[in-house]
Amino acid sequence: MAQDFSQLLFIALKASQEAATVIEHYRAYPEDLDIKTKPDLSRVTSADYAANAILQHRLGATAIKVVSEENDINARKGERHWLIDPLDGTHIFIDSIQGKSNLDYYINVALMDERGAPVLGVVYLPQKNEALFTAEGMKSYHSKDIDKLLGGGVLNLDGVEVLQVREPARDLTTVFNMRGRKEDLFYDMIRDTLKPHLPIAERPEDMTPLMGMKKVLSGEVDVTIRTNESYQSGYPHDNAPWWLLLKNAGGTMIFMDQPNELSNHVAFSVPYDFGNKEKRMPAFIALERGLAHRTFG
Repeated sequence: MAQDFSQLLFIALKASQEAATVIEHYRAYPEDLDIKTKPDLSRVTSADYAANAILQHRLGATAIKVVSEENDINARKGERHWLIDPLDGTHIFIDSIQGKSNLDYYINVALMDERGAPVLGVVYLPQKNEALFTAEGMKSYHSKDIDKLLGGGVLNLDGVEVLQVREPARDLTTVFNMRGRKEDLFYDMIRDTLKPHLPIAERPEDMTPLMGMKKVLSGEVDVTIRTNESYQSGYPHDNAPWWLLLKNAGGTMIFMDQPNELSNHVAFSVPYDFGNKEKRMPAFIALERGLAHRTFG
């Protein structure tokens, strides 16, 4: 019998809502924000730590281990655990406070099974008070009314938007993540590989890779591609809930593990070692599942 994840999903959403409230407090009162530099030279703030503490406490009450970017990132193999990033896009959050950015930042929560595969995923947008969420055996959803979604003490899916990756029409719209250098190592390779198969209309935009993923989930674009030297930056665990959202909405991710070739690995099973801090997130393509099969075999 398939597990019912509705109660755990409610807990994850409620915890994310509470963490988002704290994050937005710091955006409203930047004088309270403390910014530090971590050993890997990335920045971390008091908002990261405050959100992390809330998520650790609320999710830890389920008696399931919580693994976070801000402390113990590595889970033991064969162990079910929560995998969280309390503030994905800290640099964007800081820039938004300073009026330099209007890009999205996220709270990422995934429940990982004993194989290391995500079986529940929540992506919360603090600045918009919205959530994308899913679980094994469920559809993928997008809620813009969190109070209605959670107000009754159980998940209320009445009127909540169901996410569905669209079946591509004749002319595809593709977003390349162009926040990196134009001479990105992957860029020409990906473009030249895809164009013989797909009639791509490129839309290079200033966005994060996950914003591009959200556009695929909403049906705004057909394909999004993360190109900007991502084999050198970004932890895989950031993408665990997004992978499940895409899978349950009819999409998939193709990972490019080497800079000189496209991997034919289509992620229907465990696609990547999401919890390994020693690995970096490879470049990827997110697209509709049937399109992936037709294009890459």
